[in-house]
Amino acid sequence: MFDQGALAIDVAAIDRTRQALERYCAQVRDLVRASDGAVPSAVYELSTSASPEFAQRVLDDRALEQVKVPSVATCVAKLVVRETLKMLVLSATGLLWRMRHGRVAMRSLRESTAVQVGFVAIREGRAVAHDFHGFTETVLRDQRVAVLGRRLPQESMRTYLGYCRPPVVAIEAYLRWSDLWSGLTAAIRLRRRVASLSATRGTVVEQHVNADIVSGHMMSGWMMARAVIRLVTRHTAPETPVCLPMERHDWETLVTQSLSDRNRAVWAVQNCTFSPLDLNMYAAVGGAPRYRSAVPQRLFVVSQSWGTIFAELGMRAPPTILEQHRFSAQRLPLRLAPGVRRILYIGSINAQKVIRDLQALRTLRGSVEVEIRLHPSCANLPAAADFTRQPGLDGTYGACVFADTTMVFQLETDRSRLVFLDHPGFPNQNPAAFFASWPGKTVVWGDQQSAASELARLLE
Repeated sequence: MFDQGALAIDVAAIDRTRQALERYCAQVRDLVRASDGAVPSAVYELSTSASPEFAQRVLDDRALEQVKVPSVATCVAKLVVRETLKMLVLSATGLLWRMRHGRVAMRSLRESTAVQVGFVAIREGRAVAHDFHGFTETVLRDQRVAVLGRRLPQESMRTYLGYCRPPVVAIEAYLRWSDLWSGLTAAIRLRRRVASLSATRGTVVEQHVNADIVSGHMMSGWMMARAVIRLVTRHTAPETPVCLPMERHDWETLVTQSLSDRNRAVWAVQNCTFSPLDLNMYAAVGGAPRYRSAVPQRLFVVSQSWGTIFAELGMRAPPTILEQHRFSAQRLPLRLAPGVRRILYIGSINAQKVIRDLQALRTLRGSVEVEIRLHPSCANLPAAADFTRQPGLDGTYGACVFADTTMVFQLETDRSRLVFLDHPGFPNQNPAAFFASWPGKTVVWGDQQSAASELARLLE
């Protein structure tokens, strides 16, 4: 069910997006000199879920429009205070974790024959590398696997470190003050560089870089990458493969580049789906820094279709189709039929997208019954407070509106009644947009009246 079969891939959409990304990289190419192209920042990490408005500006060639930007001094002051306080807390909690688990953790790394790196979830009282379900049980079933884990944003540090124990190694426990100082130096250098260049000074790019640095996003990627590289190179055998989730965040591409330069095997495992307009996923883009072009030696994908998509995006590693993966265990029957004035909404982890979808669907209530099924990370959004929750997929609906979620490919249903809401000013985040022959519908929620009428016609 998950394999999209004979659906034709929309290569033209991929080519248009790559061209827009290359134009943008050419406009900001001088920023590479800020630190020899090795500064992780939203300048080049352009996730549509994390920064949809900025990604759309890149696609529309509007990233260099003039705006009001906070001063460099304000940015630096906030950055230094915030990150120093965070590091003080991490130093203390990390020391306690190493005192309890450090010896066993290092032994698990030394004895491992494969290392997985990624976010871990707390389930049934233990830390689980949830990005690698299926992959671990099949490809690595005969290996001694160690996990370098990162805390999910919805988990508190106390809960995470309390349940994280070998063979799961908490990366946060191994961050060093030298990681902080080098990251601060790189961030300040980049921030000053953006403000000094006439091409980027006072533009949306400078505003975006400022927000990325102040939020801690850049520092997190920088420090995590350094810690992972240090743990892998010092405590694992040279032949041990390092497995990363295929999301192309800056910390992942920095790790991929550094380990590849050391002739270490890097494997990437597909753990999600995404749209052609997710600029993060493109590799080998002209004008981008070298770390953004780093690709793994092996790529594990959920279907042949996605193997082809990754190749079109610039991932030239030979794809291996997984026998089992994170989504293969679920088959989700959903009854959709004409004449039923009920809509089921299936959300994702992308809170910005979910909020906009719910705001749109709220305008339909009164004439249409709307029920929602949300991801746990978005369960407490204020925008969802007054909707009826549907924990399962019971009942019959006239249509299903879905967010940017992999679940859409797991639904066993009439796909012509699957609807994606596309909001003007934001990239189309529909993962099915890769497929030119996808039977579902995309409704542009610009003119509210016409969009609501289009949805109403589908329910007839």
